[in-house]
Amino acid sequence: MGSAAALGLLDDMGDSDDDATLQLFLAQARAKETKCDQPGCTYEAPKPSKLKKHKADRHGIDVVWHVCDEEGCEYKAKQASHLKQHKADRHDIGTVWHVCGEEGCEYKTKQAGNLTQHKADRHGIGTVWHVCDQPGCEYKAKQASNLKQHKADKHDVGVVWFTCDEPGCEYKAKQASNLKTHKKFKHDIGVVWHVCGEPGCEFKAKHAGALKQHKADMHSIGVVWHFCDQEGCEYKAKRAYHLAQHKAFMHGIGIVWHVCDQPGCEFKAKSAGNLMAHLESMHNPVYVARKKEQEEKVRKALLAGGWKEVHFRTNLPLVGSFVREYPISFRCEGMAAATTNARLDFVLSTPGGLVFLEVDEHQHKYGYDALLSCDQKRMGQVLEALAIEARDPERVPDVFWLRYNPHAWHVDGACRSVPKAKREQLLLQWLDDFESPGHMGIGYAFYDCDADGALEVLDNPEYHPQYRAVAANLTDPREME
Repeated sequence: MGSAAALGLLDDMGDSDDDATLQLFLAQARAKETKCDQPGCTYEAPKPSKLKKHKADRHGIDVVWHVCDEEGCEYKAKQASHLKQHKADRHDIGTVWHVCGEEGCEYKTKQAGNLTQHKADRHGIGTVWHVCDQPGCEYKAKQASNLKQHKADKHDVGVVWFTCDEPGCEYKAKQASNLKTHKKFKHDIGVVWHVCGEPGCEFKAKHAGALKQHKADMHSIGVVWHFCDQEGCEYKAKRAYHLAQHKAFMHGIGIVWHVCDQPGCEFKAKSAGNLMAHLESMHNPVYVARKKEQEEKVRKALLAGGWKEVHFRTNLPLVGSFVREYPISFRCEGMAAATTNARLDFVLSTPGGLVFLEVDEHQHKYGYDALLSCDQKRMGQVLEALAIEARDPERVPDVFWLRYNPHAWHVDGACRSVPKAKREQLLLQWLDDFESPGHMGIGYAFYDCDADGALEVLDNPEYHPQYRAVAANLTDPREME
């Protein structure tokens, strides 16, 4: 019922001295305008326009698709702004390049804000330092919001605690959204279960994206196959994005070349991941320096966030500490690994267990189908070595693999990027609120996904079902909007 209709009904009621009745009637009319009426959905919007957007995004009601009109491109979006962003990112349409004018610097970006951030980070231009005034603290930030977050996280200044009111639970968070997530996953409060209705299947999920992924993987429901139209090719994919990758790698259609910038080297690759693989094998010092650059950024962020670095690699770090390049030996009795050890980028010790933080450059995309066998074999061998070393299953610590991509990623094929400061803030906040999901978990941060948060990496046929069951998207676009 719209507001006008509600007011018309009030007029029909005539004059009344019962203000409480009138107020109740108005409240009920407004509630009907803001509550979702779809079965099983408890969403309530702050205003009618938000309800309309919710219905379009979550239930596909009254969706107006904005379709890319570039030849061979099947991208479509529910918002015109997303289509505009896609055209700029994919087809360079409407792009205005913002170029760094500093001597010797070739940086350019499609967003003015990124250029400002680059100049501040790389050249110290326009930087206003915000310094922590707490005794003995040397923290400083380029953004006032980061300083505010630091003071809240490390000095409890300006903190409003959100406390769990469940009996016996002592959890508290500095953000209401984190408390909501905690209640949802630990106490099943506010959960809207998404249940698979297929005969004999008892699967249910807390995210619509997970149910969608399950139905596609297990029952082939909702799958729209994208077929390669090249003569004699039988390739098909569940995502248009994968088909575009296939065409680029197998048929040379729509290629964006990634060229090696080392003097005298003419190598070029069809993916950033393959270029990194080339640098690793042919220009290893350059590769190591660039990889270390990304790891060093993470290290500095951890230190600024109050984590303590441990330089002894013989023992696991204490709670609140981390160690870099932690070696895991595969020479344990009973192991049959092709390599002798693995070095983990970061091992962090939290009250809830160990976090193995891996800095995955360009999402570790080697090859057009994002081969995963090496990564998964490595994770399995590490867990096997820990179990053999512990000798007692009860002593094996809970392990969470955090696969952190420091570069841009895609949501529904459209490129997404987050400023370095915001990205690091999200990482620190996640670590601060970390609770172990069990013996093992895998979290992907800034990895390609669809609008519902379903990770594209899980579509890969090489992804082991047992690993898929414990994998989660830590940067779900619906939670970041």
